[in-house]
Amino acid sequence: MSNCKVIALTNQKGGVGKTTTAVNLGVSLAQQGEKVLLIDADAQANLTMSLGYSRPDDLPDTLSTIMQDIIDDKPVDVSQSILHHDEGVDLLPSNIELSGLEVRLINAISRESVLKTCIHEVKKNYDTVLIDCMPSLGMLTINALAAADSVVIPTQPHYLSAKGLELLLRSVSKVKRQINPKLRIDGILMTMVMPRTNIAKEITATVKSAYGQRIKVFDSQIPHSIRAVEATAEGKSIFAYDKGGKVAAAYEKFAKEVAEIGEKQRKQNRADRIRWRIGIHDKRVIKMIQQMLKAGYIESGMMNETKLGTMQGGILSPLLSNVYLNDFDWFVGRMYMEPHRQCKHKCNDTRRLKWSGVTPKYNFRFADDWVILTSTEQEAYRLKRVLTKYFKNRMKLELSQEKTFVTDLRTEGIHFLGFVVKAEKKRKTPDPKTWMENLVGKPLPDMERLKEKIQKIADEVREIGESTERSVQAAQIQRVNSMIVGLAQYLQPSICSHAFHAIDRRINNTALAVWKKRFPKHYNKYQVPMEKLCNLPHRHEGYKSKTFAVPIEGEWFGITYAFITHSKYEARPFDQRMTPYTEEGRRIYSYYRSKSKPLPCDRPSVNTARDIQLSVYAKTVFNFEYFMNREYAYNRDKGKCKCCKKPLFLDDRKFCYHVKGELPLEKVNKVQNLIWLCNDCYRMVNNGPIPPDIDEKVLKKIQKYKNM
Repeated sequence: MSNCKVIALTNQKGGVGKTTTAVNLGVSLAQQGEKVLLIDADAQANLTMSLGYSRPDDLPDTLSTIMQDIIDDKPVDVSQSILHHDEGVDLLPSNIELSGLEVRLINAISRESVLKTCIHEVKKNYDTVLIDCMPSLGMLTINALAAADSVVIPTQPHYLSAKGLELLLRSVSKVKRQINPKLRIDGILMTMVMPRTNIAKEITATVKSAYGQRIKVFDSQIPHSIRAVEATAEGKSIFAYDKGGKVAAAYEKFAKEVAEIGEKQRKQNRADRIRWRIGIHDKRVIKMIQQMLKAGYIESGMMNETKLGTMQGGILSPLLSNVYLNDFDWFVGRMYMEPHRQCKHKCNDTRRLKWSGVTPKYNFRFADDWVILTSTEQEAYRLKRVLTKYFKNRMKLELSQEKTFVTDLRTEGIHFLGFVVKAEKKRKTPDPKTWMENLVGKPLPDMERLKEKIQKIADEVREIGESTERSVQAAQIQRVNSMIVGLAQYLQPSICSHAFHAIDRRINNTALAVWKKRFPKHYNKYQVPMEKLCNLPHRHEGYKSKTFAVPIEGEWFGITYAFITHSKYEARPFDQRMTPYTEEGRRIYSYYRSKSKPLPCDRPSVNTARDIQLSVYAKTVFNFEYFMNREYAYNRDKGKCKCCKKPLFLDDRKFCYHVKGELPLEKVNKVQNLIWLCNDCYRMVNNGPIPPDIDEKVLKKIQKYKNM
């Protein structure tokens, strides 16, 4: 069967109940409706004899003959060797010839996968395959582990049995690492337990404490009973010999645990296939989504915990849209942008399509908002009809006809992600050689949507006048500045100068009303040049335009302007491989940022509004001066760790460190006494462990700051 699970029951110590567990687990699973195959992989043939075949050496076809045929590359029919037992299980028997086969395996090609090839021939007919391994870590046991999906480890609550677990786990780990990456340990089963004895209690508790954190120890425990020994001698399972006994009840409970694990894994396998089909090729994306659904949400500044997921419009919606609409991207892309490759270079493919009369079309999508550009109105309407059918029949979605427009960019702009994009002639420059008649796309801010954003910032500005405490005012100014800078950076790629002036005009007029109300007679004294502000010094340097501010400890703390945010024009197209989710993407991003030596003047502040509010009245070294001067230190260090030169934007945790912490309060927070360190270097400077392979130059700097 397609979801057949192969379980190896193994322990290099003999007499721990592997064979008894294989028989009774198999019969119990068969009673639950599963088709079960038992494989005797032990030359002693204990499993074969436990099922009533008392003379295994007389059997014509056994596991050893099948594996020998596979080694000799002969045709194999495994089903001819399978014996059908009265209790509903099938058996692939063994005999003493298997001991000789282990020697022949040493020189065989693909010697670890011979048993796997054997099982592959018949696993489609079964729900579960149980392999009873021999009590050693030889080639046959390695074959069993290579063929298995999971391992169950029966062990006694005795000192020597528990002692050997570590060696067995290392062997399983080695097979998983080198031969069978999908191998996992289902759990450890305690067998022949005498619950009244202290040694059994102690060993069981020791196993759970030592391995319980990383390996499941089954809740079921198989009690010691002479009835289990008698059942084996009779060639029956415990269910046929003593159905109402405590051993039968324990094995029935254990079988249910194994079945639950198997069903859970089958569901996971089905989920993996669905995940791959819809475009998620990395399981970490699923983990991210699971964490997001549990993370709660923030509304009106308050954290709300919920198990119902995130609110619509959060980060989860774009992520799920990218997953689900991956097929849509390829559907449109294969029409022109990403055709089935017939030429060596992509440009030749698109040229071939254009010459054959195919109209160019380009798809741009962000989450569930998308735009398709094409050159004729007829093609645009054809695409709309095709996509309506595609979403309905393939994606099971309804394409909204009211929100899906066909627009001529030469006469009307398209509204997309807060911008209005129009197709116009390029603006003429003084050099006639650069003049062109071709149309170019011009992104402009959507002023209607921008008004709502400006109104929110203006409301925050009014909050400044609601308090008389300098700390609260400074914290609110910091919040306003972060909103202004964030909005300005979003508008950077567009033709945005008029939008910046609209933001500044509205914010400045609101601030004027607030300061007039707060200081009716001398509000003009609180208008200072931006270059004199102590907050965001990297942004305000050299600007003499006046803004409203409040004095704190002899420094001016004021509102920034949007117009000093510089427009960005990338010299080269964005590298799509640049992403924080892959090692290559992070390396490209780090290289990209390291090439631009000066820090961007519109970078976000390293201080939060909470930092500013708490610092105003602080009497420790972490006072207002410290938080202001660490901005200057960050600029001086160019946003990199002072020791290892690692860009600090790559590190979630970074620290502004006092070089000489024993200086008096009036000197300790001067810029020359502050340096920025990444998390690793900060730990090492504060007497943390130093890795042996650290660079010598970095080590010297760490020792220098450590000794100061």
